[in-house]
Amino acid sequence: MAGGSLLSAAVTADDHRQKMEHSTQLMNQGSEHVIQMNRIAQETIEMGADTMERLEQQGVQINQSRSKLRDINASLDRANKTMRKIGRTLMTNKIFLVLAVIAVLVIIGVVVFLKFGLPLGGSEPTQ
Repeated sequence: MAGGSLLSAAVTADDHRQKMEHSTQLMNQGSEHVIQMNRIAQETIEMGADTMERLEQQGVQINQSRSKLRDINASLDRANKTMRKIGRTLMTNKIFLVLAVIAVLVIIGVVVFLKFGLPLGGSEPTQ
């Protein structure tokens, strides 16, 4: 039995060695996976940081655009006020022009009436 027990011990030692080699191989594969996952995580962090930087730049651009839009809106408000003022001035000038034309026509009418008008006495002209 002593020979059988040596053989059994050798097989058991060989099995243990194979199991240890397999376990070592699995640990090495696990370590490689952990290293790969760390590399992927680092790349993800870098991409996230890059994305955050681009978002910050875009936020600045949006704020600058809003500021420009406010300036444009203020300019349009001033232009609108100026146009209304011009419109009022134009209407005032038209009214004065119409009144001047009416005054000139009245003056011409009075002059014509006085020069060629009917006698004021109300009598008929004699023949």
